[in-house]
Amino acid sequence: MIRLLHQQGKPLNSHYAQTHYRALRVSASKPRYFGSWRAAIEAAGIPYMQVNTHRTPRFWTAEKIILAIQRRQKCGLPINALAVAKQDHGLYRAAFINFGKDGWDKALRRAGFDPHEYYPHTIWSEKLIQRTIKRLKRLDVPLNPAFLQKSGYLRLMAAGRVYYGSWKKAVESAGLNYRSVISRNQWNKQKIVEEIQRLEKQGVRLNTQFIRCERRSLYAAARLHFGGWYEALTACGIDYKKHWKMWSYRTWLKTLKPNEIEKMKQ
Repeated sequence: MIRLLHQQGKPLNSHYAQTHYRALRVSASKPRYFGSWRAAIEAAGIPYMQVNTHRTPRFWTAEKIILAIQRRQKCGLPINALAVAKQDHGLYRAAFINFGKDGWDKALRRAGFDPHEYYPHTIWSEKLIQRTIKRLKRLDVPLNPAFLQKSGYLRLMAAGRVYYGSWKKAVESAGLNYRSVISRNQWNKQKIVEEIQRLEKQGVRLNTQFIRCERRSLYAAARLHFGGWYEALTACGIDYKKHWKMWSYRTWLKTLKPNEIEKMKQ
């Protein structure tokens, strides 16, 4: 697998592998295999210094940076500079190398977003707060404080409290029922485990990319309560390797029974 990724020109540095090939990196680092990621790389015949580089990965182009930003926004992940620098430093650094000074702002503009709306020092207003809350709701991003605090929306919450007195009133100002918003996202470990097991019985592929885009609330809750999606699957006794390959919607639909398809149509 390491050789295949290397042939495809994928980054193999430790940080990128931890983010994108977590199961592979964890397995390779186990004492019974190689003991470390570096040892696994070298066992594959690849000089570690060749992949342990701080240069921008070769696959980062201006177009792919823009697509990555749009994909994050579609999946409900924060795209403000502070959050991206922490969660995907490779993408953040690539924006500056490809676009120069103020690289992240320029990348956001190229991706069709107003940088000032996502800038940490945004000058908030009541309309901007309401618009941002509605956008997050439309993307099915959990609006409960615990998730927002962990996902880079601290300044939005702070602005909501300043303008409206509390986060509850800020959410209600956007025309949303605060109790329903909170209750819909009241996950606990038991509920998360039950939902994951239910999805597996239905034949749903539980890879990170699919769940992050199609089951955002579940994915966010798993990160909050278990520390990550991989850890949540492990707690459920599910082998992540069975699910880490991407399935298309067409392939997934083939696994559904006729009565399940009819229910979805309804």
